[in-house]
Amino acid sequence: MTHAARADYVIRRCEHAAASALVRAHHYAGGTANTSVLSVGAYRAGQMVAAALWMPPTRVCAESVSNEHWRRVLSLSRLVVIPGEPTNVASMPTSRKATREPSTAQLTGRTPA
Repeated sequence: MTHAARADYVIRRCEHAAASALVRAHHYAGGTANTSVLSVGAYRAGQMVAAALWMPPTRVCAESVSNEHWRRVLSLSRLVVIPGEPTNVASMPTSRKATREPSTAQLTGRTPA
């Protein structure tokens, strides 16, 4: 499989409904929560090919990341890349640049292997 060139993709925030539809269609879990705090999509030729959904974790989990600012912590809830896209596309909607929040939210989560 080829390596994705960042220049071929547009990374931007998107509506939860659009990201959720991609998750329902291509994620092994087959669904997601009804809401998210942050939704980011990767678009190639105008089509969403990857999405990341972020939500607040439990307080205990958030405090393990930032005890003082635990309310600013977000956790990766779902990450999906459509079949046929290079695997490095998964890093695009989860990058610090793509997820930068005005509140300087701290992000946590693991990218699936």
